[in-house]
Amino acid sequence: MALGIVSVLVNNAAKTDDDEVSVLDYHRASFDAHQEVTVRGTFFMSQAVARRMVEAGAGGSIINVASRVGVQVQSGSLGYAIAKAAVIHMTRVMALDLAQPGDGDLHVTSVPLLRGYPRDVEHEASDRAVAGRRRDRTPGAALRRRLPS
Repeated sequence: MALGIVSVLVNNAAKTDDDEVSVLDYHRASFDAHQEVTVRGTFFMSQAVARRMVEAGAGGSIINVASRVGVQVQSGSLGYAIAKAAVIHMTRVMALDLAQPGDGDLHVTSVPLLRGYPRDVEHEASDRAVAGRRRDRTPGAALRRRLPS
């Protein structure tokens, strides 16, 4: 049964059941579980869907749900924070790699969950998002809009 063309993927995979342990006491199995679900799951799902989008020539959007702890240090979330930081950087690499001529109009972005951020940071992020809607279609433009100057 054909489901048609995939135009949007939202990756919201994460393992969040960290015990509050220090770096010295963190176990390899916990680390590997976070990487397997959050990083590998996000990467390989994105890869599979991006291939279908490119083959269809219709473009699309891949949205990876990130987290503030991927960029802002917080105790008690060691494996989760490391994995979400990897997703944020992976998204930047994918955006750069997939924003090539001939790939249709394929966009990759991450969406930080801003709960807990001070209100002025939320406004700043919102202002940047609105400014970024004026699309520059050159390769890597989506990435440039998200990188600090």
